[in-house]
Amino acid sequence: MTFDSTNREISSSGVGLLEPPRPIPVVLHSRRRPERGHASGLATNADLVQRANDGDRLAWEELVERYAGLVEAVGARHRLDRHDINDVSQLTWLRLTQHLGQLHDPERVGLWLYTTARRECQALIKRSGRIPPVEVDDAPSSAAEQPEELIGRAERAHHLRRALARLPEACRTLLELMLVQDPPAPYTEISERCDIAVGTIGPRRKRCLAHLRRLYDEVFPDSDIQDWS
Repeated sequence: MTFDSTNREISSSGVGLLEPPRPIPVVLHSRRRPERGHASGLATNADLVQRANDGDRLAWEELVERYAGLVEAVGARHRLDRHDINDVSQLTWLRLTQHLGQLHDPERVGLWLYTTARRECQALIKRSGRIPPVEVDDAPSSAAEQPEELIGRAERAHHLRRALARLPEACRTLLELMLVQDPPAPYTEISERCDIAVGTIGPRRKRCLAHLRRLYDEVFPDSDIQDWS
């Protein structure tokens, strides 16, 4: 996986590196006051599932942020339109609220969500009477991502977004203008917004990417994102 200057590294599933997930308005009523740190980026899936099941809203929101892109990607693989993808997402997260305390392996909640979203897609297609499409991972192509690869990509995207949010404001603004904005901002705009000379943008970008990499490696030290230039 590469991290290029235009942030166009998008998987066949449609999960982008820095595109934030859309909010999923499933309400989880808190039965107790959440404690600080429950939904940190370092929390394990099993920890988040347990705390969400105990009523920790922050832990629930962390799960949604971590895997919303994955759930939507499953809908995209079934060639659903945006309206249907939203419906599948809502149903998938609703199913999770109903089964939070019953997951056999909470650490693999990503796979549970993938499987549930896939079933919801197939059920929706069956109800509509459409001809089921061939999924990307069912196609005869050795390059197609398997579920675990898709799940891993979604998790890495989540942690990359969190690392970006932890950058100092000057670096975050620079990288957002160059890597997140589509199309990237011209150098003249970057110079004005960041109050730096055009000639210093390249070196500043390199330093900011190095800082981003260090923050990201705190969570994913074995990342397969090799090119941060």
